[in-house]
Amino acid sequence: FFFGFYAMAPARRRSDEAERLEWLRKAAILDTPQEKEYDDITQMLCRISGFPMALVSLVDDTRQWFKARTGLKVPETSRVVSFCDHVVENRKPLIVLNAEAHPSFCDNPLVTGELGIRCYIGYPIIPSSTTHCFGSLCCIDTIAHESISENLLENTGALANIVSALIDRNLKASLFVAKISHELRTPLHGVLSFTSLLKQSLTSDQAIKTKSDQVGYVDNIAACADGNLRIVNDILDLAKMQHHKLELEIADFDLRTCIESALATVAAMPKAAKLHLGYLLPHDLTLKGDGNRLRQILLNLLSNAVKFTKEGSVRLTCRVMNTEDAMQVQFLVADTGVGISPQDCKHLMQAFSQVTSSISRQPGGTGLGLLICRYLLNAMDSELEFSSVPDKGSKFFFTLRSQGTVHLPPPEAKGKSALIIDSGLGETEILRGHCESLAMKVVSVRSVEVAQLLLTSRHEGTLRQPKYKFDVVLCASTLLNGIDTDLHELNINAGLPWVLVGNVSDAMVGTTNVSHVTSSLLQTNLKDMLL
Repeated sequence: FFFGFYAMAPARRRSDEAERLEWLRKAAILDTPQEKEYDDITQMLCRISGFPMALVSLVDDTRQWFKARTGLKVPETSRVVSFCDHVVENRKPLIVLNAEAHPSFCDNPLVTGELGIRCYIGYPIIPSSTTHCFGSLCCIDTIAHESISENLLENTGALANIVSALIDRNLKASLFVAKISHELRTPLHGVLSFTSLLKQSLTSDQAIKTKSDQVGYVDNIAACADGNLRIVNDILDLAKMQHHKLELEIADFDLRTCIESALATVAAMPKAAKLHLGYLLPHDLTLKGDGNRLRQILLNLLSNAVKFTKEGSVRLTCRVMNTEDAMQVQFLVADTGVGISPQDCKHLMQAFSQVTSSISRQPGGTGLGLLICRYLLNAMDSELEFSSVPDKGSKFFFTLRSQGTVHLPPPEAKGKSALIIDSGLGETEILRGHCESLAMKVVSVRSVEVAQLLLTSRHEGTLRQPKYKFDVVLCASTLLNGIDTDLHELNINAGLPWVLVGNVSDAMVGTTNVSHVTSSLLQTNLKDMLL
């Protein structure tokens, strides 16, 4: 110092520094958004001290990061120049009356530079769950002081204790989530595994009929365990999100596969059997993002829609828009359910909140699904929006921006056409969407009789050339079950493939060129039959 060398003396690192950093990361507070509780403390400290700056400073491996800051614009500085690092080193308050005259700080850039620190008062932040110092609560002045009042020191220490308690709350919650995640999930996974084995043992022999009751009991056990596991997962996910511990896994994923996986799960709900459930996606595409978390969002929105819709439809519609630097996909989940009143809309996104009308009396759920969707979408730089009309239905929608690739339809679909016979049950639009996304031409008619006319019409002057050419016919099985018309007259046996949607009658079993699927829900189940 006296010979002109660089005199700034960084704090020495303690021998347990690695352990301290691990505890700091467990608190899951670094790089979190500003919070009013912490901001109020720094503002109060500025008022009490009369100093222009006050900080809640947390010292990471290479930096000091400010959880709250009053009077300072920058969110962090290097640890090397940090006054707070000296508080971490000694785990004691640090009081510097005149930094210009202090041998450890006189040529510190925070003193000699634009910031111009002269007086510093810092008290350690030590959560009660550990003995490690995470940083300091400090107030800073640009004017040197000859002394500091005992009252200011006591108040600064008291406020530092409050900050320590706030961070300790985070730390305890983080430790609890880590422990309870294992303790709760493990036995539930065990129950599900053993019920699966038990069901296999009951259905693996020829006495299935005599054991049908037992199989039903096992299914009920599995359903209860699976329901409890979903509730546990929701609560643990929410805890992680609130403490900023949830990280997205970014990778390429197929959007149609993601959507159909969520829909297949929702379709297994008992109430879904009474509804028209479906989705529309104009193209096959690959997106870059967290496909599992997107599936979780869609599953929450769709299952909510099914849960609160007694009759009508639940539909997911996707719109794809290309921009210069990314792809935008809008997701819209619409239902014809009970809707939500304006008063209930205010509380819809709160934790453990369910609306207070009749839907709150529906069984199942924790009221966390929409809140989890909101947290996940915020992490994806998106926002969940909704509109609702009581007794008419609700719409929930969001838009994701992502790098992605639109895939061309399979070449074997080029030039093919499909005839869809409208059942009047809301399936036509879904079937049309599946066909058009494969680049097939579609004609829809309202009855079997009209379809028969189109299939049997010929050009004038010949009996051999059909007037209308179709490669496949799609029809709800309910339109043919019990129909009086001869199958030959419907042209089913004439070589043209028919795909029947729904349960097939005995008369259709074994009929040449007839395939069937139980639902039009998934394009995957239809694709091979269509092409």
